[in-house]
Amino acid sequence: MLIVSLLAFIYFLSVNSAGAAQPASNGRFVHHGFAAPAADLAMDGVASVMPSGLLVLTNATYQAKGHAFHPSPLRFVLNTSSSSATANGATVRSFSTSFVFAIVSDDPKGRSCHGLAFVVSPAKSFPTANAEQYLGLLNMTDEGEPSNHVFAVELDTLMNAEFGDIDSNHVGIDINSLTSLQAKTAGYYDDDDDGVFRSLQLNSKKPMQVWVDYDGQTRQLDVTLAPARAAKPRRPLLSAVVTFIFTNHYILGWSFSLDGPAPSLDTSMLPMVPHVGTKHRSVLLTVVTPIASVMFLVALVMVVFYFVKWWHRLYKEVREDWEVEFGSHRFVYKDLFHATQGFADRNLLGAGGFGRVYKGMLLASDSKMNGRLGDFGMSRLWDHGADAKTTHVVGTIGYIAPELMHTGKATPLTDVFAFGVFVLEVICGRRPIKYNEVILLDRVLEHFRNGSILEVVDPHLTGSFSY
Repeated sequence: MLIVSLLAFIYFLSVNSAGAAQPASNGRFVHHGFAAPAADLAMDGVASVMPSGLLVLTNATYQAKGHAFHPSPLRFVLNTSSSSATANGATVRSFSTSFVFAIVSDDPKGRSCHGLAFVVSPAKSFPTANAEQYLGLLNMTDEGEPSNHVFAVELDTLMNAEFGDIDSNHVGIDINSLTSLQAKTAGYYDDDDDGVFRSLQLNSKKPMQVWVDYDGQTRQLDVTLAPARAAKPRRPLLSAVVTFIFTNHYILGWSFSLDGPAPSLDTSMLPMVPHVGTKHRSVLLTVVTPIASVMFLVALVMVVFYFVKWWHRLYKEVREDWEVEFGSHRFVYKDLFHATQGFADRNLLGAGGFGRVYKGMLLASDSKMNGRLGDFGMSRLWDHGADAKTTHVVGTIGYIAPELMHTGKATPLTDVFAFGVFVLEVICGRRPIKYNEVILLDRVLEHFRNGSILEVVDPHLTGSFSY
């Protein structure tokens, strides 16, 4: 793995009291992005500004550094006789600054290289500074020298034992050295939750805001860190993060003010942080999603299985033994179920010894689709578990052929007999057998022998028939 240089974000602030240069913009400015010409920064190294206005301090270039300076010096020292906070007989002015940054790594494990820093320096040129752990500010030779006149707030994402770093995710205050005077792990105290400490990961790819406030009278420096869209916490904190990997350091916005609070940054006006590398799915989603998918498929298969089983059970056919030998000559249960609308009571016509009779829209037909009447005169039944050879002839009296009563064997002739009785029933308008009356077949035969066959015709036909 290549160790990529830490590129420092440098804010050039002149401490020269000679007054040769005038403070830019009266010591006050706000940048929502850094698109030219509104933000004419002095940059070197690999630092650049994207068309969107995003300031890029690093671009994953190996062993490189980048700086971005305010274009004009700002006077931090005023001549005064006060002895409260002086530097060589001059008073150091109060200042306040705030900037929004994001450290975006393309490493799948979320690692990054060195961090970045806010710097106050008498010059904006660092030709001898090294990258990596020196943050583009110092080198092995001048590290710790009082002549450096460098003040920095580092956002460090890599732990360096040579500088006594407390961890790989901290913010530190540096004076002429990368060994911090004070340092704390990155995070903030949540005002909305009774000041509970909330940790932050500097290289999380999420925008964060830093406030650096210096009181010239008390010489107190406060460094505060919070998520970009959160309000500034009342309690300040120092923190930083360190990792070795290709890293992009971005500055989304920046404000500064002498002798007063820095102007608030409107986070809605800041440029977007570009996405680098693959999105990291949470462990919960990584584990739960496959399990949930498998469970859903199993449940779906079970539902389909039980539906098919129910469907077959709903339309299950009970075959008679004669159908095995001669083939089926009846309607399938499925057709009957639909024709009677599920054997609804409103379609019930009546009930008899063999069960209920329902009204349907069905007519039997032969192979040529010609309508025909089914065999209704008799049927052969046996109970489940009984000997299939032991049968009982059953049917409606009057339709059963005489020979069937003796032999118990059904033939096409027995069907013809039953059909003939049915035809006589239609023509005569009488039932085959009626209480206290002569059997219809005997009556028809008697009139046939006497030559008075027309007398058996149903009088309701009123002679409207052919013979």
